[in-house]
Amino acid sequence: AQVTRAERAGGEVVFMNNPGNVTPASSWKPPVYKAKKPLSGVRLNGGLFQTAMENNIDYLLNSYTVDELLRQFRGRAGIANPPGLPKPKTRFWEEDLAGANAGRFLMGAGNTVRWIDHPELRRRLDAVVDGIAQCRESDGYIMAYPKNTIFFSERGAYTRAWLTHGLIEAGNAGNHKAFELLRGYYDWFNQCS
Repeated sequence: AQVTRAERAGGEVVFMNNPGNVTPASSWKPPVYKAKKPLSGVRLNGGLFQTAMENNIDYLLNSYTVDELLRQFRGRAGIANPPGLPKPKTRFWEEDLAGANAGRFLMGAGNTVRWIDHPELRRRLDAVVDGIAQCRESDGYIMAYPKNTIFFSERGAYTRAWLTHGLIEAGNAGNHKAFELLRGYYDWFNQCS
């Protein structure tokens, strides 16, 4: 029982699947922002932000190769990885959270190439997106881990979110295939619930 206020007319429980409790979409009004951030067209001419971006480029280009980022996607799809590919550097990031490194790379690379024209970083971004597309299942599934392991560790939450955000950044950077991959995956995901 409530002590500080009267009980709610509808009770104190959450109502599920009750269309009468939903505000009609026709009455929604988008917020009016006082400022807008640019999504492109900004040039960096030195300074702390440019230095940070260049350090990020160095990190992205020297941490993992495209083949290392795609290792688990290919494994799940039954596609052979190239010979001589080094063993995973960390079991947790590369096996338990299969695909998380690809998501992290795409987030960083996608955001960076929107502001700094870096052909090699863009080439790798496109190669990772193309590799994920090559491993896509016919029903739209794209994650690097098998479908029946989505509840293992943080795959269904953490890894899925990072790859999703990475593909959004790749799409915002101009790789429209990334958006197509997301659409197909979330069509699959939504039909599972």
